[in-house]
Amino acid sequence: MLVYQEGNEQNLARIKADPADHKIFISINGRASTRRSFLLLIRNEFERIHRAFANLEVSEWVPVPDYPNHPPLDYQELIGLEAMGEREYPIGKLRIKVNLRQLLDGYEPIEVRQMRRLGERDEARFEYHHYYGDVIRGDKVGNDKVGSDKIGRDKIEQ
Repeated sequence: MLVYQEGNEQNLARIKADPADHKIFISINGRASTRRSFLLLIRNEFERIHRAFANLEVSEWVPVPDYPNHPPLDYQELIGLEAMGEREYPIGKLRIKVNLRQLLDGYEPIEVRQMRRLGERDEARFEYHHYYGDVIRGDKVGNDKVGSDKIGRDKIEQ
């Protein structure tokens, strides 16, 4: 169990490992406005740990909103579809289409995803930094702030 506090808002994360299946489950409750910030911190820490192991295969999965019993969706597949310009992900068994942007925005801001795509095309153009603790401010798409620097569409388009 982990606690994250930003201002007066508090979130609680439950991280559960299933060693037999080689899976880790993360669930976060509390204020919606800070859940994504907390998840981003946790994911960044896992990425740091994973980089310490050579040839480690890691996959990320996200639940289908409102369908907890349906198998989760491959996060990288969803990211790839969004990069290809797809807006929806159809799930025939459920007879629904999942809005990709809405689903992915719950895990990280679109600006971060766009920067990653640009970085994949030209790694030398961007310098990545991970910030922890009280440095992170805001949780609104296009209005995230790190220190006094606004991160938004204006930074991505440069």
